[in-house]
Amino acid sequence: MNMRDEEYIIALEQCRSITRAAEQLHVTQPTLSIFLTNLEKQLGSPLFQRIGKKIVPTPLGQAYVRHAQQILAMERDFQQELLLYTKGIRGELHIGSTYRGSFNRIPPLLNQMKKLFPQVQCFLHDETSSRLEGLLEDGTVDVIYTNYPLPPNRFYVETAGEDHLLAVLPENHPAAAQARELPGMAYLYLNLKLVENETFFLMGQERAIRGRVNLAMDYCGVKPARIHPLEHIELGCQMAAEGLGVAFTMEHYVKDDIIRQPVRYFRVGNPEAYTEWFVACRKSAYIPPYLTAFMDILKESAKDSRL
Repeated sequence: MNMRDEEYIIALEQCRSITRAAEQLHVTQPTLSIFLTNLEKQLGSPLFQRIGKKIVPTPLGQAYVRHAQQILAMERDFQQELLLYTKGIRGELHIGSTYRGSFNRIPPLLNQMKKLFPQVQCFLHDETSSRLEGLLEDGTVDVIYTNYPLPPNRFYVETAGEDHLLAVLPENHPAAAQARELPGMAYLYLNLKLVENETFFLMGQERAIRGRVNLAMDYCGVKPARIHPLEHIELGCQMAAEGLGVAFTMEHYVKDDIIRQPVRYFRVGNPEAYTEWFVACRKSAYIPPYLTAFMDILKESAKDSRL
């Protein structure tokens, strides 16, 4: 199928420059300019407007880009299916996950996939949780591993394990003596009231973990004496290790933490609360055998290791 028009418009939106888009597409600038002029005449309305040195999509241009992405995703699904019928089980698998979600878990699974499907190329896309849903919807990735809830009307979603919020304190912190065991918990439970007067190292409000910390603080009626905003969970853990305050991480991330000083981890907030990890693909997409296999391997991996 000829997807030239869709590819040209998406390149123009991404580059915001006819010159750069032409270079990306390996066509001449006049060729791309003539294409855009003719298409806008055909539609009877401009798709882009020039602002300074950039071209910016008009409302119609934004709609064209959105539908072009969907068309290319459908074309990619067709090509994947075509490969299965014409050349056996062969294709590409694009996997989306966050850095912390994929760091320890996904690479070993890709090694398993290589052995099971040697003709399938697997690509890992390291993205923020907030972007993963959009990448799955527009076809950039085939499957995502996320702890963000997804709308079941658009995605086929399966649970791949549970996760819990943990507070991080230096090993000899006095509050540790008042932590207690609770049934079924891998870590001792700590009431955040015991550390309310400490500095809390917190991620921004847009981060998923910050929402979980907020719920934990509300559950315990805690208002931290001081909040120190940070961009990285790892940095907060290092600060807590030095006795500078309280940090937070997820149980899923603990095995990835490399902290210079000894620390202790504690379950906090509502003892019944937990976060689910999901593996999801598009409902409308063709699901080849290797995608099904990867989802099964990922779910089995979640059973074999503590989340």
